Amino acid sequence: MYSPLELEQIEFEKKAFGGYSVEDVDKTFDTLKKDYSKLYIEHADMKKRIKELEAKLAESEGITETLRDVLVSAQKSSDELRENARIEADLMRKTAEAEAKEILRGADDEIESLKRKKEDLENEVKLFITKMSALFEAQVKYLNNAE
Repeated sequence: MYSPLELEQIEFEKKAFGGYSVEDVDKTFDTLKKDYSKLYIEHADMKKRIKELEAKLAESEGITETLRDVLVSAQKSSDELRENARIEADLMRKTAEAEAKEILRGADDEIESLKRKKEDLENEVKLFITKMSALFEAQVKYLNNAE
């Protein structure tokens, strides 16, 4: 592809008879040079624009890859958090079950203790009644003998 300067340096052979009209060739050449200059500049601009777009594309691809990595990392973190939460929930459940069993064991022990106290009190009441009955009988005998 000729540059505008190269086109300017092209010279046509001029013939005296039957040749091209120098004026027409010059006019055509001027038009061609203007069009070609415009196309040359547009082409250079397009090359520059393509490079810019390729750079942006590369940057976008980098960002896309980074985002993909972030998403994968977030998914892994989410999975880990979910698993940790499940493990913690299991541990809490087991701890609660153990505490509940301990509370029930304590309650059972308390019930047994209260039952023993009740039996002891019932025995004390029976013993008291027996002693009182014996005392009353002794008083009745004493009163009967005293008469």
